[in-house]
Amino acid sequence: MLARSMLPSGGGFAVGPPGGGANGAGGYVTVDDLRVGGVVGVYGRDLTVYDVDEFTRGYFVKEKGRTLAEMAPRAVDDGARARKVAPVPPHDGIGSEEDSLRNCVSLVPRRPPKDVINFEKNDGRTLTFTAAHPPAPGTLSVDVDRRFVITYYLVDGTVSVYEPPMKNSGHVGGKFLERTFEPVKKPGSKTTAYGARDFYVGNTLVINSFAFTLLATDAATEKELKALGLA
Repeated sequence: MLARSMLPSGGGFAVGPPGGGANGAGGYVTVDDLRVGGVVGVYGRDLTVYDVDEFTRGYFVKEKGRTLAEMAPRAVDDGARARKVAPVPPHDGIGSEEDSLRNCVSLVPRRPPKDVINFEKNDGRTLTFTAAHPPAPGTLSVDVDRRFVITYYLVDGTVSVYEPPMKNSGHVGGKFLERTFEPVKKPGSKTTAYGARDFYVGNTLVINSFAFTLLATDAATEKELKALGLA
C-alpha cells in the first residue's frame, strides 16, 4: 500500500518542494503521533491503529511514558455487513446433485473429489436381483410377466435396470434404465436415497416411477449381503 517513506501529516496529498516539508509546512508523521486507538491519515485514507506488537508496546511504555492501558488493544469495528448467503436451489434432475451444487458455490466449478478409501473398498462390488412389476390395479398382465435385473453399485449407491429379452413378450428387452448419475431417492423424499439395506428379496422399490418387487438373487449377492451384515 505504501513503500517505506516519510508520511505527510494530516493525510493530505499536497507535498511541498524537496526539503521544504510536507503540505507546505505541516511536516511529517512522527512516533509521537502514533497511539493505539488513534487515526493515521495515509494520502486520503484514514487508518485506525488498534494494536501493536510487544516490542512496540514496550518501547512506548519505557521511552514515551505511555501506560499499559493506553497501549492496550482496541476492539475492531470495521462496519462490515454480514454476508448474505443465497439459498441453494433444488436439484432439477439433470446430472448429479453434487455436480449441480458445485455450480452454485463456484464460478468455475470443478469435478467433485472422490472418496478414494470408499472407491478402493467397494469398486466392482454389486448387489444383483431379479425383479418384476408387482400386480396393481391398471397393470397389464403382460407387464406383470416381464422380468428385470436390478443392479445396485456399492461404490456410489447408483442403480441400473436391465430387461432380459423374452420371446413373444412384445418387448424388445435391453437397458430399461441406464446406470443413474446418483443414488435413487425414495418416493416422496428429496434427500433420503435407497441404500444396500433396502435391497432384499420381497421388498418393493420405486425406481424412476416404476415399482419393482425383488424376487430372487444370486450366490454372489448373498455373499456380499453377509459381508455387509445384512443377511
